[in-house]
Amino acid sequence: MPMDMTSAVCVKPRMVSFSLAANYVKAYSERRVDSRRIPVDFLDGFRNRDCAATDCRTCGYCEQIAAQVVSISPGYRGEILKKYAAVDDALVRGGLWNG
Repeated sequence: MPMDMTSAVCVKPRMVSFSLAANYVKAYSERRVDSRRIPVDFLDGFRNRDCAATDCRTCGYCEQIAAQVVSISPGYRGEILKKYAAVDDALVRGGLWNG
């Protein structure tokens, strides 16, 4: 479903505390993509799909491929999930906005 731009919220860069948000970013070394495991016909899987009109959770094609080729170290996964929870909480409380 296309986004209704009449109800979209406009967020300008000066409104976001990027220094605080940067605390939640970590190097990519804990994530691996084994490109050798990506199926040769991966792109063919998009030929008969309308990704713009399909819910990703319903389709699951990319998730299925990612499960085969992407690995994340368990320690990093736990650490990053805690940080995302903190960001979610900060968003709810308004902690990421300059004000």
